[in-house]
Amino acid sequence: MVKPVFVNESSLIPRIVNGYPAALGDIPYQLSFKQRYSRHSKVYDTFCGGSIISPSKLVSAAHCFDHNKKSGCFTETIILSTKEVGVYFAVAGTLVSKERYRPQDNPSGAQWRRLKNVIYPSGYDFPEHDVAVVTTLQPFVFNAHIAPIPFAKRWRDYRGECVASGFGLISHIPEIDSSKLMIAKLELVPSYWCSKKLSADMKTFVCTSGVKTDVGKGDSGGPLVCAGTGEKSEGPNGILVGIACANILKRSIGGSIFTRTSTYTRFIDKNEANSSPFTKVQQKIVLV
Repeated sequence: MVKPVFVNESSLIPRIVNGYPAALGDIPYQLSFKQRYSRHSKVYDTFCGGSIISPSKLVSAAHCFDHNKKSGCFTETIILSTKEVGVYFAVAGTLVSKERYRPQDNPSGAQWRRLKNVIYPSGYDFPEHDVAVVTTLQPFVFNAHIAPIPFAKRWRDYRGECVASGFGLISHIPEIDSSKLMIAKLELVPSYWCSKKLSADMKTFVCTSGVKTDVGKGDSGGPLVCAGTGEKSEGPNGILVGIACANILKRSIGGSIFTRTSTYTRFIDKNEANSSPFTKVQQKIVLV
């Protein structure tokens, strides 16, 4: 696969643009990964999104937890332990980006779970293999507002519209943060046309158009969910087909790319970072 290389990586993290606010239960699999807003504050803010696939197992983007993006907080390893990630929380059943820490579950709202570990492929090199499996110290308790989503395990060239969600920016220029969980319906770009426009083999990504709606900064790691895919495991809320990776600023296509879950079935199922057979590539392209 030809690896996309981004000119300004910090400006390419996804955001929900032209979306609409979610209600509790609309996106029951949505996670907010939160960190302390300031050193002495009890308020936590969302830094990335994710999806619930089982009570204690979550999926997100590797770049959300990459030590290089966290000012040296993490050791150089593909397995991040509780000691390294235990300061972060995975919060489900919430609609707000910034909120005070609540150690006890809210019967009709949010559940906070401290992270146990984060695992991502040894070949990760943004945006290549940008997927992470996250486990929590305590399981989530499923209800009408909190539920898992099955993930796609077979490669399909998805068409039409799918649903993305997140707590990130709702505008790039100027930058405007969203205080709420937002939903957007994204138009998919067929794999052939995505690869052709970017002059790269994009089969391990799901590409979307940014003409009407998009995803961006703060939505990284969040879900792209499609319905009517034909997969037997697809549930009433659809099936997770992609994990928010980055915006594509190239004018010829626009939109965003999502790490394709079906490419990483074995990695996600086994929860073993070294199980990925992928090798690094030599060719590179630049998206501008």
